[in-house]
Amino acid sequence: MKDLQETLDIICSGNFKKNDVLAFMMKLRQSDSLDPILVDLCHFFAHSQRDKGDSHGFIELFLQKFISACENNAGIVIPSPFFNKKEVIDKILVHLSKLRLSVSHSDFKNHSKKFIDYLLESINNVEYNVQNPKVKCCRIEYKNKDKQEAFFCFQLQNISQQAIIRRDGSGMTCISIFYEGDKKLKPFEVFMR
Repeated sequence: MKDLQETLDIICSGNFKKNDVLAFMMKLRQSDSLDPILVDLCHFFAHSQRDKGDSHGFIELFLQKFISACENNAGIVIPSPFFNKKEVIDKILVHLSKLRLSVSHSDFKNHSKKFIDYLLESINNVEYNVQNPKVKCCRIEYKNKDKQEAFFCFQLQNISQQAIIRRDGSGMTCISIFYEGDKKLKPFEVFMR
């Protein structure tokens, strides 16, 4: 707990680097009764490839539905992002309180944008081992630093039509845009916002 408290103090001061976020998440991962969302996030820092966990199940199910929509020339509803930045910060603070660590909630929240930036930068290019043979690759991509968004990026193979996701109003409807032939596109789905 002493090491976790020291890293927490650095983060609350605002004078932290990406390695401090890495150390914090690795130390948090070792604590008991960690929320499943946080467990999943912490595992990104320990594993460069994922083949289990809640986010893995989430993307596997989404890809099954997405491929079915592509093959049947249909649209699908895009699910809400698996990770939500505010929820992640709140869950971290709740867990730290349960551990009885000294933490200024306001200081931690004041530096949460920087914390999330480093968190997302650190999980960039983590690969998902997806069992579906129609998925060539699936990984996390961190883009658009100003908006702090990371994406599940995937490329499909062995289907006659490829599709990309387009957002359509507040309903977040997935509208497939189809191409014939060998053109390979990379659809993106928002992962954290």
